[in-house]
Amino acid sequence: MEHGVDLDAAFAVVVRREIAWRDAGLTVDAPSWRDGDAPWPAPFETDRARVRDPGSLGVRVSGPEGAEFRVVLFRGGWVNAEAWNGDPAREVVALPAAGVASPERYGAVLDAAARLAFGLPGTGTGGGGTG
Repeated sequence: MEHGVDLDAAFAVVVRREIAWRDAGLTVDAPSWRDGDAPWPAPFETDRARVRDPGSLGVRVSGPEGAEFRVVLFRGGWVNAEAWNGDPAREVVALPAAGVASPERYGAVLDAAARLAFGLPGTGTGGGGTG
């Protein structure tokens, strides 16, 4: 199996954003990992140590009034991403995210999802950036 995106490096991108999300009052679920070598259907794991060869990394962040986003990055470089701002009059928005070839691009998808769901500026700029 081709390994396009380093999912452990992508997880570091999540960790850099997690503090800002929590500071904004959001709930960040434990990441979900799926082993690319496990027989189908591979179980989702929240303990990275139980996954020998990561095939995907999932993140779910939720907030007030049902707002949330879910972003799953597959090591082949594609993403399943959706966001909902909690407004019952709006449908879930699926984010286009093809060709995610780097952890940094994954971070951009996470930031877009956070903007759609919660109105947050980009949070992945590291120490002290404004987004």
